[in-house]
Amino acid sequence: TDDGVGGNAEEIRKLLMDSLEITRKDQVSGIGVKNVQERLQLIFGKEYGMAVENVQDGGICVTMRIPVLDKGEAGMVKILIIDDESITRQWIKKKVEDISADYSVVGLFSNGRQAFEYCKKESVDVIFTDIRMSTMDGMEFLKNILRLDMHPYKVILSAYDEFQYAREAIKLGVHEFLLKPEITQSELKRILKDAQSYLATEGSDSAQGVFQSEKQREILRSLMDKNAVMTEEEISG
Repeated sequence: TDDGVGGNAEEIRKLLMDSLEITRKDQVSGIGVKNVQERLQLIFGKEYGMAVENVQDGGICVTMRIPVLDKGEAGMVKILIIDDESITRQWIKKKVEDISADYSVVGLFSNGRQAFEYCKKESVDVIFTDIRMSTMDGMEFLKNILRLDMHPYKVILSAYDEFQYAREAIKLGVHEFLLKPEITQSELKRILKDAQSYLATEGSDSAQGVFQSEKQREILRSLMDKNAVMTEEEISG
């Protein structure tokens, strides 16, 4: 224990090097400074941990250094689902939240206008949006999103006869073009994993640009495979 006087260099060294055990009558031992230090470095790396030093007016000061994790590494991924069919919204919500507790569906909307009003007030990380909806369709919604200071991972929910929207979707920065009949939990899991990789590049325009280009090439290849009538030039314009 610290008596307010502080300790000499050897005593401070022992705080970090030795395993301090607080022995009581029942022989229960405390964790100890050394063990806390080892756990911090095991989790975060050798550059992090604890420092022990004397303060000017006496006593010992123990400080702890740990990294601040960004959104791509830790924390809840906030997801919007926009579709005019309630059963589709609820089904995707259930499948997404069954994948991991890290995924939270924060909004279910039947049209783009409702979703846009939400986005003007709240931040979101991933957006799943249908194309054909009343009031405000998916394309108009994505155009409006570009006006906001936010860069979510954007996923189009499409029917087989909507390939003509692909060119506009790519120009609007869409990352995925997902056919509704092909929505599975494994595909949603893959999409959300890619979304987290994208979110981890936040703050780096160049990294996000490279990621965006790669996803656009994937969309082109996928659409050409599914619709042999359209060429790459017809899709990309």
